[in-house]
Amino acid sequence: ERGVVGFIDVRAARLAGAKELPPHHITMDEWYELFVNPEERHLVNVPATFHSGMHFCTVIGHNLMAELWHVVFNTAPGKEIPAVASSDSEGNITILRIQPGEKEMEENWVHTLFIINGTRHLVTKASEWDPLYLTVHPGIPMLEGNCVVRSLGYLGTYTAELRALIDLSEDSEPPNVLTSILNPKDEVEGNYGVNSIRTELQPINQSQFEVIGSLECALEKIQGPPGTGKSTTIFHIIDARILPELREASFRTRHVEQAGPMDVRRVLVTCSRNVAVESIAQKLAGLSKQETMLVIGREERVGDTARSHLLEARLERYPDRALQDARMRYERADERWERANGDKAKEAAAMPEKIETYEALRIEEKRVSKVILGQQTQVFLCTIA
Repeated sequence: ERGVVGFIDVRAARLAGAKELPPHHITMDEWYELFVNPEERHLVNVPATFHSGMHFCTVIGHNLMAELWHVVFNTAPGKEIPAVASSDSEGNITILRIQPGEKEMEENWVHTLFIINGTRHLVTKASEWDPLYLTVHPGIPMLEGNCVVRSLGYLGTYTAELRALIDLSEDSEPPNVLTSILNPKDEVEGNYGVNSIRTELQPINQSQFEVIGSLECALEKIQGPPGTGKSTTIFHIIDARILPELREASFRTRHVEQAGPMDVRRVLVTCSRNVAVESIAQKLAGLSKQETMLVIGREERVGDTARSHLLEARLERYPDRALQDARMRYERADERWERANGDKAKEAAAMPEKIETYEALRIEEKRVSKVILGQQTQVFLCTIA
């Protein structure tokens, strides 16, 4: 019975122009080839309801692979990245050692698509003891010594989503969340009207304008390959729908002890990579004169704009006298301890004050952090990891 249902649903997807998902059981080389040399596909219309999980996975999987095809064959390669390569005589395995540069030490290269000697290669593994030693597929025969690679982009989100869709298509009973998507029955009340679109802040094209103005539901999906303006669209959705309060001059600053119920909307924005976090942070940074954005992430991984909106950075410049005084007292105590210069007796004498002022500083930072997380932040921005 399940086989008949699955056949009918695949046929329905085919009638809509969608191609079938890759089979569940394929070799790793065949899996990698799906992303190195993707089949040409084009987006199809997504129906409002689906017959089954198989129907859903086939249509969404087709559009995912159509987007991947566009990315692979229409993305301009990035800047040159110096590397050293080695491979076995048959080219079964090619190992790249990326030469550290300004940003390369911070990158996770696994699932990045490279151009090497004019051909595409997917990074499949990074060494545990050195993340800049990379294994790529397919290997290149007799590739030894210095070489230059260019990146076509990170494909990890595509590999993860396609694997999830394939796994879901094999389930005889789709999970509850997917069941709700297949046959939506409940309307979630909410205000989805557009206040206004301020194109003077960020110019938009016609497709972006239509998307921003036509959102109606609590859950919607906007699909577009890299470079088509998704981060600009996100900016305008936030500006027009989520944060109309920022257009008023009286966005209040209150201490947590005086805080009442939240009277402003708040939004969580998640991205798959820190480069997207930085792109959206740059656009949101000028949205208001007030401190309204908080980035959650590792200081060494995020971009400059995002880094300036981490909690630690916001604490540094927060205009609170008690916090500033506590920080000054701790810095003075720390300086006295440093001046001991290895003298055990002097270090022991200075240590109690250093500990006391540090604990006092932590208390003040926790108090102000509650204010920032409570009344002072409307946009939380982070990666999904």
